[in-house]
Amino acid sequence: MTLKTTRAARVLLTSLLCVLGLHHAAQAQDYPAKPIRFVVPFPAGSGIDTMSRIMLDEIRKNSNATIV
Repeated sequence: MTLKTTRAARVLLTSLLCVLGLHHAAQAQDYPAKPIRFVVPFPAGSGIDTMSRIMLDEIRKNSNATIV
């Protein structure tokens, strides 16, 4: 083996080990991991507040997520 081939093999092996090591660190978590906070910048009881509560109720039913 020449020096270039040995160096290329070392770089390839190092890259492969890095990719395999990152595989376990990048696994997805369950979504959402904590409650979703939804902020409505309008007063309580206004039309937009009422519409957002109706919309979030449907989202909560379909996704089984906790929305605050």
